[in-house]
Amino acid sequence: MARQINRWKPWIPVWVWLVILAVESSDIGSSAHTGQLLLRIWTALLGRPSFESFEFVHHLIRKTGHFLGYAILSWLIFGAARGTWRNRQAVLTRGREYFWRMGWSVFAVFGTLLAASADEIHQSLNPARTGRWQDVVLDCTGAVVTQVLLYLWLTSRGRGSQPQEINAEA
Repeated sequence: MARQINRWKPWIPVWVWLVILAVESSDIGSSAHTGQLLLRIWTALLGRPSFESFEFVHHLIRKTGHFLGYAILSWLIFGAARGTWRNRQAVLTRGREYFWRMGWSVFAVFGTLLAASADEIHQSLNPARTGRWQDVVLDCTGAVVTQVLLYLWLTSRGRGSQPQEINAEA
């Protein structure tokens, strides 16, 4: 039974992050609400902004949030897949496949695509929000960039590791 629980443990951060994304997808994360908050912060720190400056910065922050939110989801899915489906032989040798596998990355990007699509469908059903396919593309771009960075970082870690021979006599 403990082994079964351990197989689900890496997925807890993914589910928590999906809940956070779902809350942000509600009226709480609407442009009107985030705009009011940003305007208060901006005015307190820098004085009253011009309408054009404010709209540009607000749009930039919201789109950056899309990119980063789904980049994080992709990273979490990759980590959960890696923690769940790591090959025992790869663990023993600590070769490249110990650190990174194409299947984990593809799964992370596909999972991010599904979550981003569901998020935009959810938003399209909310009168305070709009669902846009362009946001799904932006979300998936964050996922792909994250996977490329993980590949570069994790495979460079694996290059320094030399496979260890397993002594059958020991």
